[in-house]
Amino acid sequence: MTSHTGKHTTKRKNLTEHIVSVLTERIIQGTYPPGAPLREIEIADDLGVSRSPLREALRVLSQQGLVEIAPGKGARVAPLTVRAAGEFYDVRAVLEAYCTRLAVEVCSDEQLAQLMEAFANLEKAAAEGNIKDFQSQNTDFHLLLYSFCQNKTLVSLVDTFWKRGARYSRLLRLDSGRSTGILERKRELVRLIWSRDAYGAAECVRGIILSGKVQVAAVIAAGVPFTYGEWAKTRQRVSEAGLTK
Repeated sequence: MTSHTGKHTTKRKNLTEHIVSVLTERIIQGTYPPGAPLREIEIADDLGVSRSPLREALRVLSQQGLVEIAPGKGARVAPLTVRAAGEFYDVRAVLEAYCTRLAVEVCSDEQLAQLMEAFANLEKAAAEGNIKDFQSQNTDFHLLLYSFCQNKTLVSLVDTFWKRGARYSRLLRLDSGRSTGILERKRELVRLIWSRDAYGAAECVRGIILSGKVQVAAVIAAGVPFTYGEWAKTRQRVSEAGLTK
């Protein structure tokens, strides 16, 4: 009896995690745009699941900041606002700067070599103009750096914020000019890490994140449609609004 109950619980947990994964991807991709209602009956039918694990998944997404649940109104995709984005990036700047400082202070020569390899992959993606790969390699580079930090709680928290931030990063379909600027900042970061300048590297990461905050706020303020990835089409409008640097 106990074994059967345990298997049932595990199966239910796995199903909930699967639903969370599917809905997260749809929210990030813009299939469910900001503010869109998440109708339980329709989604449950689409995924071929019952409403019970779906509700559990929606509660998880609510805790992650991707979904809002209002009593009597149901769930909807959390809207993207300049204020919310600003708060999110401000917290990221503090967490990741601190994580960077700790990581640089303790990372080994072998770990440093791994980071250089990750940066080489980032440069390669930029040179090839592969935007999707560039974003992926950028994520890998940063999370590898943070993994060197010996504070597991901090690393886990930073990882969670990166997952939550996927919606924001998707707003910025990097054009070659912006990716070049980012790469230059990363080169400076690598130089500081290589020289074991922990505080300098931390401040560099902080600057990179706060620069991203400005760009994301500009896109949100300009009303980019979601459909994601319309940065190139609205860049002139954003610039005219005086919101970019």
